[in-house]
Amino acid sequence: MIYTFTEAGDGHANEDAIAYRSHPHTDNFALCALADGQGGRSSGGIAARAAVLLALDAACEVKPEALLSPLRWVDVCNITDRRVAAEPDAGYCTLVALVAAGEWVIGASSGDSAAVLILEHSAVILTDRQHKNPPVGSGAAKFEAFSARPGTRWRVLVVSDGVWKYVGWEIMIAVGRRAQGNQVAAALRQVVLQSHGLLPDDFSVIVIES
Repeated sequence: MIYTFTEAGDGHANEDAIAYRSHPHTDNFALCALADGQGGRSSGGIAARAAVLLALDAACEVKPEALLSPLRWVDVCNITDRRVAAEPDAGYCTLVALVAAGEWVIGASSGDSAAVLILEHSAVILTDRQHKNPPVGSGAAKFEAFSARPGTRWRVLVVSDGVWKYVGWEIMIAVGRRAQGNQVAAALRQVVLQSHGLLPDDFSVIVIES
């Protein structure tokens, strides 16, 4: 199951973007991507919206079994970076792109958006080794692959920095573990509102569960 939510921060135009689809050759490979336009620069939202669609397009050009290789996701994201850079109106953004396939979660990332794998008694930040710069859309972004085989019961949260920076990892993991999948984003949003009274930044969440 996949649940998504995105909302602009207070006084912001939403520069986050989310996309997901099944691989065209199998319903068992769920492809997901989240991007966040780089703040302080123009056209970050255009870059983010292009990046998530181009990443899934690039993944769909690869045979399903090849997407079980983490290095292939680096290739997919490098292709995406170059294609975003070629978009005349696009700025820069982050990118997390992955496949959830049976017991596997495999992907790659660049920037300060994040993905965390949540199990019953533990959690792993899948994107903890990623590079913030150069950004996606520069044509020179550096991507770090990640992979996990968590078994039959797991949940992955993919979030923009407007979530993890204002919720905090410990609370985010606790909410991600206890809330129903379709209620995770609302619960995280409520945490931010209780602390800040508003959403300080664009707020985007993908919940993927086995």
